[in-house]
Amino acid sequence: MSNVHEAFNRAEREFAEAAPEPTLDDLRSDLARAIGDFANQNFADRYGPLVGSVVENTAEQILRDLESNGMKARTELTFVAQELANRILRGING
Repeated sequence: MSNVHEAFNRAEREFAEAAPEPTLDDLRSDLARAIGDFANQNFADRYGPLVGSVVENTAEQILRDLESNGMKARTELTFVAQELANRILRGING
């Protein structure tokens, strides 16, 4: 019974002292590191010991570019949707 009580108290403390949310940069770096580790484990024998580092840096740059392109696409899509809505409303009212 005391183990249950201790576990409950520990869970209460963990929820009361929530860890800070990771930033997008942290998450991007973690994903790139995981991709680099995967490449190193599976391709180091064939391509050499630096394959993990190269893949990690490349993955992080690709993720940054995807993020940037996604923001640009979102802005452009919002503009196109607003323009279409305005033209449709003008056509209905005009």
